[in-house]
Amino acid sequence: MKIMTLNVNGFRKNASDEENVPDKIRLDYMRKIKKLIDKVVINKNDIIILQEIPHNLKKNGKRYWFDDALYNSFNEMFREYEILRPKHLINSLHCTVAICKKESWGQLPKDVLQYDTGYRYGNKFVELQCGDVTLLGVHMPVNNDMWDDFLIPALIDAPYTYVVGDFNANEKRGPMSDKPKKIRECGYNNLISSNIITFYSKKRETSIDNIYINSKITLKNVAVKVVDTNLTDHALCILEYEYLS
Repeated sequence: MKIMTLNVNGFRKNASDEENVPDKIRLDYMRKIKKLIDKVVINKNDIIILQEIPHNLKKNGKRYWFDDALYNSFNEMFREYEILRPKHLINSLHCTVAICKKESWGQLPKDVLQYDTGYRYGNKFVELQCGDVTLLGVHMPVNNDMWDDFLIPALIDAPYTYVVGDFNANEKRGPMSDKPKKIRECGYNNLISSNIITFYSKKRETSIDNIYINSKITLKNVAVKVVDTNLTDHALCILEYEYLS
């Protein structure tokens, strides 16, 4: 089984938030990332969490408007896979999804995360299950509210097997530097060291993507890889191990 995470940066390669990348170029990167996923999602229970999938809003300066074009293109391009979206998907610029083989993973029947009435940050979480394996896929902002009100309370007593995604938290520096330790205090071990680069910004390189595993879990024949695909500004992070279903 492979557990993977990749922030696709809205299919804009390494463009910054201020740059307006035409849809034609974004569709080209979407196709290239589709080819990448075809190569890594091979086994029945392989799964990859993708962050920053273009959803139904666009932004130009301070203006927002509804636009489902890229989201619909994504759904069509990946139709051969199971696309597991947030159960409480709200209007958003981007959303987090999971891609896997059909009839393998599914939504966790009961939310462990406790949402508020407006499902704040509902576009950023997926809670999933495959047999006795449970997974929380995340895209955390540089924002204490989402950590303190949603993620950390959900992790107390370590209910998931894995917590996977873009955490925007480097424990060596930055405003979220205390967050990896808080996840460990909830009963998880990070599989990617803080000195391994996972984000290739034009301004700086840092380590913010990770795969956390419940500290009570023991795996067999484990390999962890961090790969620069040159298709986005984040690394593809891979945990591969022997899965006995």
